[in-house]
Amino acid sequence: MNSTTVAFTVALVLAAPLLLPWRMTHGVGLRVAKWLSRGADASFTTSTSANTSGHSLFFATTKHVRVSPVGHSFVFPVVYLGFNVGSSAADPFRSIFFAHNALALLSVWNKDLLVGSGSLRERVLANTPLPLPIGRILLVTAPRVLGLPSFNPLNVYYCHDDSPAQPLRAIILEVNNTFGERHLYVLDESNRWESPKKGFHSSYEVQRSFFVSPFNNRSGVYETHISDMTGNKTGVLLIIKEYAPASNELLTPDSNIEIEPHSKPSKHLIASVEGAGVPLTPATVLCLLYFHPLTIFLTMPRIMMEAWKIAYVKKLGVYQKPNPQHAPPLVPAASSIGASSTGAPVPPGKGRTIHQLPESSVDIFCKEVAFSHFTKLCKLAPLGARLILHLRYLPRTLIITREGVISETSEPTPFPLIDESAADDSPDIVIHLSSPAFLTRLVLDAENPARAVSCAFVAGDWSAADANHISRFLRLCAGSLEKRRLQSQPDATSVEPEDAGAGLGRSLFEWAFSRYLRFGGGVGMTRFSNRHSEFPPFCAIRNTTDDDLFQKAVGQAITLMKPVSIVAGGSEWTLLRGVLELWAGEALFRSVTRFVVDPSLVGKRVLEVYSNADQNGNAADDGNGKGWFEKLKAQNDATRGWTLVGEFGDEVDILAKERYRYQVLKDCAGTV
Repeated sequence: MNSTTVAFTVALVLAAPLLLPWRMTHGVGLRVAKWLSRGADASFTTSTSANTSGHSLFFATTKHVRVSPVGHSFVFPVVYLGFNVGSSAADPFRSIFFAHNALALLSVWNKDLLVGSGSLRERVLANTPLPLPIGRILLVTAPRVLGLPSFNPLNVYYCHDDSPAQPLRAIILEVNNTFGERHLYVLDESNRWESPKKGFHSSYEVQRSFFVSPFNNRSGVYETHISDMTGNKTGVLLIIKEYAPASNELLTPDSNIEIEPHSKPSKHLIASVEGAGVPLTPATVLCLLYFHPLTIFLTMPRIMMEAWKIAYVKKLGVYQKPNPQHAPPLVPAASSIGASSTGAPVPPGKGRTIHQLPESSVDIFCKEVAFSHFTKLCKLAPLGARLILHLRYLPRTLIITREGVISETSEPTPFPLIDESAADDSPDIVIHLSSPAFLTRLVLDAENPARAVSCAFVAGDWSAADANHISRFLRLCAGSLEKRRLQSQPDATSVEPEDAGAGLGRSLFEWAFSRYLRFGGGVGMTRFSNRHSEFPPFCAIRNTTDDDLFQKAVGQAITLMKPVSIVAGGSEWTLLRGVLELWAGEALFRSVTRFVVDPSLVGKRVLEVYSNADQNGNAADDGNGKGWFEKLKAQNDATRGWTLVGEFGDEVDILAKERYRYQVLKDCAGTV
């Protein structure tokens, strides 16, 4: 046999896993791995072994079957690593073949899992209020290969009781979506079935509350079945049931709103992950990398390919990405700032989003500017007034006074941050921000802050747990608080001068934002001046009083509403970049999802649809007698205490939510 033949044979052998069908290589790879690991402890549930450190490798497959409204299914291989959290057993080869928080052929990194600091075990206990003292924790996750990150849709934490028998007490499902967000569902005794589904160790039900696929909203329930880990096998079966599709994604802004109950099929989608494992040894690591050299990196491309088939071949509509829903507090407790956690009970089994989309550099800049702006506005309020901002997208809570941000905490925040016993004239204003988009828009649209405040509320980027706090926040933003507050007005010298002669950066920023309003923010948006009282629903502010002295003070407040001076420090270029990023992002969204309700056109809908309907006297019924406003109000009142004003489930149409929020904002502005 000559050298050419040998080289060709070696190349063919090395390329075989890429040339053969994955089902064949998957099955052969598992058999070879089991043969190579003979003699080693084959049980992942046992943390002590002479040959392993209690870790395992899983040759698994994932399968999705969509039942409605169109049928679609797919299956492909996945590779998982069973990691014994907190294991102290030594592995002489782990520096080369496997490592924790270090570079190796296969590795697990804390930064890819949960949120917070400390060890992985400390993160598990900090992020989830588990009911019992927890002993052994086993994690099933997709590892990194050569330190390269890959998309991992699901991590499963098996939490055992801290007792000699070590029974399985809770399972934590850490779900990641393609947008970079992370969500936790806790399966324990509170949502466990009395009898598990046949063939599974335990069964649970958990309310869906996380946006994973653009083809599904967040309604319905996950029926979750967990396989017994005995025999070194893993398996999770998820069934979406009680799903309520919404028709809003195919509506035009002037369509009649329909919120009648939709039919709920018994099963909407079935997803599963199952596989068999082998002990983690140097031989099994090399075997896995040989038979699955690219599997870990193909998960995202395969998901995108199936999404393309569903959208463009089977013509299934998509849902625009909503802001993550409110996460209830880990431990119900009174707030450190005088709030209480009274109200309706949190539904059992509701998950919580622990990691949202990160802030861009422009968002961070605008956030700091906006905080300074709110500090200036607090000078208009009576002594002792505080603006409490709960940044749900971080999460973080800040207390802003006339002296500035006086405290900041990243601890879990009790909800709804409202003292129900407080009087209506309580100086505290508690606002929840669901997205950094509000603060960014407030700074970018500095010439018309009322437009930013209105559009952000109607879009759901900010709200409060009570309409009284919305009214107080509008009074703060509008400057028309009460006559007695005139004595707390700052001196005229404290008002920042106009940004005359700001230079090329300012000119380009103003030009770019005017183009954005005309072509991106909706036709007709630019016909309103920077007087906030001319933008609906703030038009109610114009007739608050005829007192000249008070109107003069309100005029001063309008000047103070301008949140940013973009003269110094090159900030005009930062804002210009922010406008261009906003413009490009919205243009890309429209080019890909033209059949979806465009969230960036909420200002146009406020001006041309909602305000016109309000003027015609049919805002509450939309001319069809359905009384949608009363229905939504009843639903909001029923969930008061664990949802914000205007925060509904995904079974409610987006346009119905927007019209409801517009009406609420109009009513609150009318009290200013």
